[in-house]
Amino acid sequence: MISAESGAETKRPIPSFAVEGFSGSIDSTGLFVGRRVVLAVIGPSCPGIEPFLLFRKRLDLKGPTVKTDQALILCIGGKREEKTIWSAPPEAMQALGITGTPMLFGIEDNIVKWRIAGLISRWQVLAENWLRQ
Repeated sequence: MISAESGAETKRPIPSFAVEGFSGSIDSTGLFVGRRVVLAVIGPSCPGIEPFLLFRKRLDLKGPTVKTDQALILCIGGKREEKTIWSAPPEAMQALGITGTPMLFGIEDNIVKWRIAGLISRWQVLAENWLRQ
């Protein structure tokens, strides 16, 4: 299923749940304070991770306007080997109000501004434009 959502029902605070990174744990709300990011949520065996990793590499090549740390990847229900991918317990799916992955979120200062279920064509353009605003 592919769908995009925006509007009042989407503009809500990011819920609180435990997130673990390479350097330790943090509350999910601590990842987004004062930042504009694209969050890609994947499952532990999500075959769709490669496009997200390539998207982040492409951001690095485009220069200082947008940085890789604005494109976060969260693996729910498992851990990934890549050091740059955050992980969260399965309960994070319910906290985020999603039932499947992959899912993209546009987040600004802890507020979910938009979300997209699945990988629509041109999602990279959408995500990059969001980060450049």
